Amino acid sequence: MTSTDHALTADNPAQIADYPAGDSFGPRRLLDYELVWLMAGSARLTLDSAPARDEEYGRTLRPGDVAITRPGERDHYDWDRTAASRHAYLHFTLDSLGALPDPSTWPRVRTFAELPVLAALCDYLLVLAEDDGASARRRSTQVLHWVVDLFVTAPIPSDPMADLPHPVVRALEEVRRLWAVDGLCLVRIPDLAAAVHVSSAHLHRTFQESLGLGPARCLELVRLWQAATALQRSGATVSEVGQRCGYSDRFHFSRRFRALYGISPARCERTPERSIRPGHCAVRACSGQRNGSCLQHGEALLEHADCHLT
Repeated sequence: MTSTDHALTADNPAQIADYPAGDSFGPRRLLDYELVWLMAGSARLTLDSAPARDEEYGRTLRPGDVAITRPGERDHYDWDRTAASRHAYLHFTLDSLGALPDPSTWPRVRTFAELPVLAALCDYLLVLAEDDGASARRRSTQVLHWVVDLFVTAPIPSDPMADLPHPVVRALEEVRRLWAVDGLCLVRIPDLAAAVHVSSAHLHRTFQESLGLGPARCLELVRLWQAATALQRSGATVSEVGQRCGYSDRFHFSRRFRALYGISPARCERTPERSIRPGHCAVRACSGQRNGSCLQHGEALLEHADCHLT
């Protein structure tokens, strides 16, 4: 299954840890490698004293995210502020790199969505951890070997921003900056165009040509998509979600939400998540074949800005 000949030793079986809402862990200096995957809630992971290419790193981990932190790094976790979090972890020592690249070049985070086999292997590590026999320990080391190999060497999805025109990239970077500071606020298109030194008409045209939507509609789609997710997961009220998504007036928020999803925000709160699936419904609700691309870029935008609401 693997393509490398690295050697590693698991320092302990995989374990599960639960943290209450608003808790934190660290900072601590790592003495070995740690494999971590989120099972529930979320965690803001911050690393410092990282390799020179990436002196400080921060990312919000969500269920299905997998991280490997490295010896010498100082890690700190801020757990979900509104719900309990659960994660699994396993410490290991890398005895030999074999054909693996230098650890400083390894991906920081992979996801079960991009590598579904990782989910099965991580689940298997937890099953093996329940057996303290020598055979289970040997098999756990073998499975961990596969996990590290896949984590490091499996192809990394291409940057969703790479194929966009330069004005669109600059505009999304500006929105990312604004949303990282102010949350999912309403961004005025004339201000956005001025910030990237193009006219509003030119910005609209380049968005329309590359994403199938104008900038105002594209950003609203992302905000409403996040609103639907927050209504079903965060426990916040309709008014609170609307405020967080840049709608100061609850009734205006409700009208815009209903126009996109066909149901009210209040009903969305009571609807099973699988029944609405925000991203998919949003794509179907809008005309044009490239709206899925808008949501894909919107997800990247939200991740880099770290302004998910859940």
